[in-house]
Amino acid sequence: MLAAAGLYFLAFAGSEVNWNKGDMLVFFCAVGFALHIGYMGKYASRYPSLPLASLQMGVVGILSVTASLFTESVGSLSVLYESLTVPEVLTALLISIGPTSAFAYWIQTVCQKYTTPSRVAIIFATEPVFAALTGMMFAGETLGLPGGFGCLLILAGMVIAELKSAPQTVQ
Repeated sequence: MLAAAGLYFLAFAGSEVNWNKGDMLVFFCAVGFALHIGYMGKYASRYPSLPLASLQMGVVGILSVTASLFTESVGSLSVLYESLTVPEVLTALLISIGPTSAFAYWIQTVCQKYTTPSRVAIIFATEPVFAALTGMMFAGETLGLPGGFGCLLILAGMVIAELKSAPQTVQ
């Protein structure tokens, strides 16, 4: 609950709550991540990590291409091919598919064998904090008092969840 409250302060700091299409997409993305974390908690210990991560990336790729066919207008196949074969686009695709996505999901699949889905969810809850800090460092964004308070609430939720799940006796 602390992390959710923190996310509110971070996202809606100093403004009224107005839900738009992007907010709804983010909400559905959060539901998808919650399902992903839950199912990974169930299946990560049962199956080898590399095939499981490969299956995840393949399904996401197929669903993404399917969704883009309904939501994007790219013109003819020749225009699409020309757009995708620009060296900068190819480099961006290789970086975003390889070391950032595939490697990250593989590592998550390996590591989730050794922890609980609730801990993974708490770790994922820190993503907006790091996004805000990255925006401050590299894009010159400012984080007001409500946003800073939101970051502290998210981190407090993470620490409390970890302390609650810690063993009661030292071994």
